[in-house]
Amino acid sequence: MNRIAIALTIVFQCVLILCQVGCQTGSPTAPPSVLSISDIVVARDGHLCLMHNEDSLQVVPLIDTTLLVVPNSVLLPKLSPDRKLIAFYATKSYAHEGTMLCVVGVNGKNLRRIAVVTLPGQIFQGGLNWSPDGQRIAFSSPKGAANSANNIYIIGADGTGEVQITNDNCFNIRPKWSFDGKLIAFIRIHPFSPAGFAVYDLSTSKMLELTTNSTGYFWSPNTSSLAYTAKPANPSSRLSKDLCVMRYDSSVFTQPVVLHGSAYSGTNMWIWGGWNPSGNAILIATSNDTGAPAQNAQVLLVNAQTGDSKFIMPVQDPGRATWSSDGRRIFFTRWRPNPMIWGGFDLYAMNSDGSNQKLLIQDIEDPDW
Repeated sequence: MNRIAIALTIVFQCVLILCQVGCQTGSPTAPPSVLSISDIVVARDGHLCLMHNEDSLQVVPLIDTTLLVVPNSVLLPKLSPDRKLIAFYATKSYAHEGTMLCVVGVNGKNLRRIAVVTLPGQIFQGGLNWSPDGQRIAFSSPKGAANSANNIYIIGADGTGEVQITNDNCFNIRPKWSFDGKLIAFIRIHPFSPAGFAVYDLSTSKMLELTTNSTGYFWSPNTSSLAYTAKPANPSSRLSKDLCVMRYDSSVFTQPVVLHGSAYSGTNMWIWGGWNPSGNAILIATSNDTGAPAQNAQVLLVNAQTGDSKFIMPVQDPGRATWSSDGRRIFFTRWRPNPMIWGGFDLYAMNSDGSNQKLLIQDIEDPDW
């Protein structure tokens, strides 16, 4: 009997160990209904995926995929502010057959197709952004426009109340709500003119064009400022860019101030990760490469008051970057060239001072935190 008891005990312990190993290696589990601040949403191989705690990837099982008309791609997933919903674009055949704006719970349930973004043959330009209260989504679309123009639209997260807020022959793309929910900024390009950006006031229904020849705008966390990069008045080369800040108070934008100028002749500069959550610093990248995108860049953290910069790290083939919500981590993508195929973006994480860099996953698109 003792031998039988010992044998049963050994078998039981082995079963426990195997179960534990199975859990650690990623046994299928249902996605959560609310994501934590350490969870990341990515598009990979046309699927919507979640990355938990920077170490495990999980495909979101989309329910009722017939609503998507069997899309070939999921693009630009964006988490709602309460981290319960994901808005994304679903497209077929690289957008040549049309693109739809969809919303789904982070657990894959309650999938809704809320707007047609492009019709067959129209060019998809992307860009969507949640309102701070999570009730509405701003997006750009060429539908109804002539001569390849794009306009900005707002729609409820449930698909109701669609409103078009621009209506002209300009190329209006990449809308971003201010953090107080009162303004929407967007890139605006007049025909045969350089890019600039404009702001739409939701309370007055008026648009204000703020800049030309500028790119990469970011709202500060308290909506008191807009940061962007722009060509200097007398650029030393076509690459030269300055980091500028425009203050906002009582519906008035002040004259822009150059916060951080080009370090040397021919320096390209762009806002790489935007303002940190506390609003006292801006993450930028600089490069003197003539190609696009830049192959060799330096990442700097710029003091939002003094303009002083701190070197963070060098980076090759940078994609885009963003801060974790607590400001302790920075997530970023890098392009990985492949001589056999086109290549792909890889996702990395690091501490805010550039330390503890690690590769999280290869071949992803459009991560959102």
